[in-house]
Amino acid sequence: MYIEYTMDQLSLPIDLQEENLEALVKYSTYHREKSKAWQADISKIDNWHYDENGDTWTWPAGEKLAFRYESKETTESGLDR
Repeated sequence: MYIEYTMDQLSLPIDLQEENLEALVKYSTYHREKSKAWQADISKIDNWHYDENGDTWTWPAGEKLAFRYESKETTESGLDR
């Protein structure tokens, strides 16, 4: 069985037998996200505050970024993204 955990979930104790898991593989940036440099980097969206009511992100410098629109495009190969 394979389960992917987020950074917040990994901070909780996980009982592998209770979850019926043989091993837990951390995602590729797990150790970098735990570093002081990562946590102090204002360019990382993990360090921003999200306001659900206003649907805005506030980055550490205090500036708010509001959602404007969602776009979709089709590449030359036909892939929708």
